[in-house]
Formats: sequence, structure tokens, C-alpha cells
Amino acid sequence: MLQKLSEQRSEAVRRAVVDYAARHGYRLDPSQIKFVGVGGSEPVVMFAGEPEGGKNRRAEFRLIAISAEAITTDEFDF
Repeated sequence: MLQKLSEQRSEAVRRAVVDYAARHGYRLDPSQIKFVGVGGSEPVVMFAGEPEGGKNRRAEFRLIAISAEAITTDEFDF
């Protein structure tokens, strides 16, 4: 159950980023955005109840700049 909620949350964040880019005219290829719901496998606070447990419900972004020449199509096969 926790994993499913995490995946739903991460997909909602991904959709929000894609929608924001579209509304503001940014070029964004949705296939280049990877989302991963980690559920309870990567908590910030171990064995936390509320309100501390809320810190575990989060979205993290990693932006990686790479040159176009370094890209291969198999890197985007999620």
C-alpha cells in the first residue's frame, strides 16, 4: 500500500511538471522525465509518527545536464 501511494504521488508530480511546462511554453519531452516511487524504502525519518512522518512524503528532483552527443536512445528506455 505504501509503495502504491508513493508511485501515485511521484506520477502526480511528474504530471504537474509536464503541465507547468506546457502552460508556460517550455519545450519539455515527457519521456525524458523519470519518476520513481520509493515508498518506505528511503525514509528521511525512521519510525516516525505524525507530524514527523510527513517529512517522508516528498518529491526529489535530480537535474542532469549532458551533451547531446553523449545521449543514446537506450538510456531513455524506462
